[in-house]
Amino acid sequence: MNAPARGPLLPWFDATDEIRHLRDRGWALVSLDRDKCAALRASFQVDLRATGFTGDLDSKETKAAPFPLGMWYARTVRSSLACVLSLLPPPSRGIDVNVLPRTETAMDARILMMEKMGELMGCDSLVSSFDGVMISRAGNRPANTPYFDPARPRVPTGWDKEKKSWTGGHIDQKADLSDTARSFQAFLCLCDADLPTLSTCLLVPREGWSFQGITDAMRAQFPDFFASVQGDSEGYKMPPYIQDWLVDKGMAEAVKPRLKVGDMLIWSSSMIHGAGAARAPRGTKGNVRLGIISGFCPAELLTRAAQVVRYKCVATDLRCTGQQVFTPTPHLVWAPAIRYSGVDGAPAAYGKLRDERLDRKKTKRSLLDDTEPERADYRAKVARLLGPRPEELAT
Repeated sequence: MNAPARGPLLPWFDATDEIRHLRDRGWALVSLDRDKCAALRASFQVDLRATGFTGDLDSKETKAAPFPLGMWYARTVRSSLACVLSLLPPPSRGIDVNVLPRTETAMDARILMMEKMGELMGCDSLVSSFDGVMISRAGNRPANTPYFDPARPRVPTGWDKEKKSWTGGHIDQKADLSDTARSFQAFLCLCDADLPTLSTCLLVPREGWSFQGITDAMRAQFPDFFASVQGDSEGYKMPPYIQDWLVDKGMAEAVKPRLKVGDMLIWSSSMIHGAGAARAPRGTKGNVRLGIISGFCPAELLTRAAQVVRYKCVATDLRCTGQQVFTPTPHLVWAPAIRYSGVDGAPAAYGKLRDERLDRKKTKRSLLDDTEPERADYRAKVARLLGPRPEELAT
């Protein structure tokens, strides 16, 4: 029941009450400087306008002129219809992986998060992943996924009949890894998230159980399932019967933390979680979802191989990574809506990104090797988040 946590991050998970709660319970909720976070939110609004989007983070408007994506896409990919609106950058599974993540605002947000995590972990050598920016229009929730029901709380999980796969609840860690403290995800909230607003739902241990305890129990109860999802993927969907078993046995419960601007929600990457929204009262909507997600790792755990991938992905290919740091994997090159529509049908920021990617690929030039003085601060922030260059590591 109270199995101790394990994993490579364990030596850094005893410095503060908050980090011990993350170690033992699998999650924690902390607050950052709210004035700085409000300034980040305002800066992201400026970035939206500068990149060609019309969305207002304070508005619950959900209609706008669509991108010219073509009738085939609009007719067949119903789960992504929100992506055709020109209000906000079209996401990949709720995450903008192209425009906002590369802004200086996003770098400032990651640094603010990293400094807080360093304080919690008692570690001054953290580096950051380069995950995307969570963004969704007001009133949105994932397709083929039920509402979050406070009367019967579960991490919302559904079934996609066309893809024949589960949706919603998932784990962001290879299936052959069961460590509590292998890596974690940190989400900085930049738009208030009440129950009807799309935000993260977690399956957490109940009193008497540690998070490692419920992780070990579900893997022992359902060995065939975990054997079936073995592979190189840094994540897999979770069928609802596993969640139901944990809840029915009194081991776990689903929660949807209410978040304010400046709150940072942190959870273990081996935790069942997913985005969800409760049904709003008639005539109302939840808020826009906005926040940045990242993972952090002490530089002492980095390998040369991991840094080769991270530096190429972030500084040369101009792509996002997932939340893992010492086992990094790139996000999609383009969000699905952009991939199907073509870059030329999207705001000019996408064409600019495409052209810069092609130029850097041709010249094999990292942005960290650029010399324009007006971008020196930006390059310094990227370098700080990435950590030591591969050649600086022995192995």
